[in-house]
Formats: sequence, structure tokens, C-alpha cells
Amino acid sequence: WAEALARRAGAGTVGDEEVVRRMYGLALGRGPTAREQAAALAYVRGRGASDGGARVRAWGDVGQVIFGLDEFAYLE
Repeated sequence: WAEALARRAGAGTVGDEEVVRRMYGLALGRGPTAREQAAALAYVRGRGASDGGARVRAWGDVGQVIFGLDEFAYLE
């Protein structure tokens, strides 16, 4: 599911900042905070994934983090 979210957000086809915004928008209905965006970008860029499949997997890891957030699992 997390990699599907990454693909739907455009991982590998649009810029990294846009992928973060789309992933948060699709999963949570809001954009990322500055801290969330910085952490996601640092993680993906730190993985050094050069081929498309590895990059999507790195973004899938970010998706797993988003799916693990309380606000994803619980309604207020």
C-alpha cells in the first residue's frame, strides 16, 4: 500500500517536494509540516537511490511512516 501511495503521488516522475506534498494530501487531506517535509526529503535523499525502483521503495518507506501516524488511524 505504501509503495502504491508513492506511485500515485508521482514518485520518480515529479520533484521530491511535490511527492511529499501529494503523499500527505492523499493520505491525510493536508500538506506536510515543514518538519515532516524536511524529514521525508532527508530520508529519501539519504538513501541515495538512483534507479526508479529503489526510489519508489524509499518513498514507500515514507508512506509507511504516514500510515503509522495517529491522525491516519483515528478520526477526531
